[in-house]
Amino acid sequence: ISLPGAFNDRLFESFITWDATVDEAGCKSFIIAICPIKECKKTYERLEGTEKFKEATSRGVYLIKELSDSTCEWTWAQQYVLNITAMPNSLVDFMLGQQLGWANELQEMFKRNMKEVDREHREILADVMRENLGKPLMEDQVEVFERCVEVLDDEVGEGWRTLESKPCPDVKMSIKYIPPKRGERSVGTGKAVGVVDCSVEEIAAWAFDFCSNERMRINKE
Repeated sequence: ISLPGAFNDRLFESFITWDATVDEAGCKSFIIAICPIKECKKTYERLEGTEKFKEATSRGVYLIKELSDSTCEWTWAQQYVLNITAMPNSLVDFMLGQQLGWANELQEMFKRNMKEVDREHREILADVMRENLGKPLMEDQVEVFERCVEVLDDEVGEGWRTLESKPCPDVKMSIKYIPPKRGERSVGTGKAVGVVDCSVEEIAAWAFDFCSNERMRINKE
C-alpha cells in the first residue's frame, strides 16, 4: 500500500480463509478472516521486488449475511499495524479512509434498480409474516400496540378534516389537530384510507419496511 508524504510504502503478507453457515430460515452467512501470514503454520515465498517495502500487518473480518436471493448485508472491520512509532492521526485517517472507501466501491459495483431490490425485500418479509401468522406477541409488543392505536381515537381533538387526494380521488385523506395540554406540544395527526391491489402481507411488508430504498429517497426529497 502506498503511503503519503515521506513514509515508505508498506507490504502486507496475509493469510485469508472463509467459513459458511445456514440459519434456521435457510439464509446463508459467510465469514472471511484475514491475518498476518507469519501467524499461520504455512510455508510461503516472498514475491520478487518486494524487498524495498517495509513490512506491515493487517487483521480483519468480513461478515456477509444473505437477505434474499439477490441481496445481502455485509460488515467489514480491519486493523492495520504500519510499524511506525507515534503514528500521526492524519496517517491513520488516510489509511482507514482509503481502505474503507471500498465500501462505497462495492455498493456501486453491485448496485441494482432500487425498486427491484425493495420488491425482493418485501416478498421475503411477506413470507415471514405468513409463516408467523397467529403467533402470540411479546409483552413489549403488546404495550406498543396499546399506545399506538390511540391515534385512531375520533373523540380526541377537533375531529378529522378532509383533504383533497391527488392523483387518487378514491383514497380518503384527513387530518386533525389535538390542542396541547399545559406544558406540552401540539399534536397533528394524519389518516389515509384506501384499497390497493395486493395481498394483506404485501402491504404489511411495505409498511413495516420503513427504511426501504424508495422510502428513504422520498424522505430526503
